[in-house]
Amino acid sequence: MINVDTLVPFLIEIGLTANEFIILHLKHHNKVGLLKGYKKKFSKNKENILTVSSKKKIIELGYLEHDDTREGEYYFLTDKFKALYMDKNMFFEAYELWDLYPGFTTIKGGNAPLMNTNKTAWLGKYYDAIEGLKGEHEQVMLDTQYGIEHGMIKVKIIDYVESQAWTKIRAIRLGEIGKAGTAPVQIDTGHEF
Repeated sequence: MINVDTLVPFLIEIGLTANEFIILHLKHHNKVGLLKGYKKKFSKNKENILTVSSKKKIIELGYLEHDDTREGEYYFLTDKFKALYMDKNMFFEAYELWDLYPGFTTIKGGNAPLMNTNKTAWLGKYYDAIEGLKGEHEQVMLDTQYGIEHGMIKVKIIDYVESQAWTKIRAIRLGEIGKAGTAPVQIDTGHEF
C-alpha cells in the first residue's frame, strides 16, 4: 500500500504531481502495460496523459528531454530523474541497510541470528519493497536506526523486508502511533480542498 506520509513530502521535494510522477515512474520501470491502462483510463479525448504545461514543467525541472532523433512527440527520462532510484545492478543503498541491521538479537537469554538469508535474493526483495526509490531508502534507514536504538528489531532481515516492518517503526518514530499501537486522536483541520 502507498504510504502517503512519505509520498507527499517526496513529491513536494522533487516538484512533481502524483500524476506526473506515476507516469515517469512507470516509464522508468518499463511498465508499458500499466502505462497504457493508466493512459486509457485517465486521458481525455485521446489526448496525451500529460498536458503541455506538465511536459514543459517536467522538462524545466530536468526530468524529461525531448528526443530530437525521432519525429513527433517522443521524450526520454534524464539522468536526473533516474538518480531518484537506486542502481539495481549495484545496490549500494541496500548494502547500507545490510550493514546497519543488527546481526543478532537476544531471545530467552541466548543469541539468535538475524542475517541468515541469501544476500543476493534479499537485495532484490529490498529493491522491490521500496520501488528502488532512494528517498524511501533514506526513510527506511532512519526507521531502522530508530528501531535499533529502541530495541524494536527482533526479526530476521528477510522478514523485516518482506513485511516492510519499518512502516510501523516509522509511524512510532514520527509520533503517528503510540508505542502501544494506539492511533492518536485526529484533530479536524477543516476542509483544505
